Amino acid sequence: MAIIDSKYNTKATDTAFTLATSGKTVCRLEAKLSRYDWNCLQSLFSFIYNSGVEAGSEQRAEDIRQALGIGGNQRG
Repeated sequence: MAIIDSKYNTKATDTAFTLATSGKTVCRLEAKLSRYDWNCLQSLFSFIYNSGVEAGSEQRAEDIRQALGIGGNQRG
């Protein structure tokens, strides 16, 4: 499950991270990240999220989804 949309916007002058399910902006940076840096952060987001799930913490993963505004039982 991807929480953060992995689409890299080449035309933008800044860097924004949006939710994959709703498109809502989670974070916006004034700096424009390179595609390499963007992919590194995407990998980090996935690693952190999946580490919690693999450790048996489905409740923690649910807490993260709720904190990001994805909601209760909604899956993406």
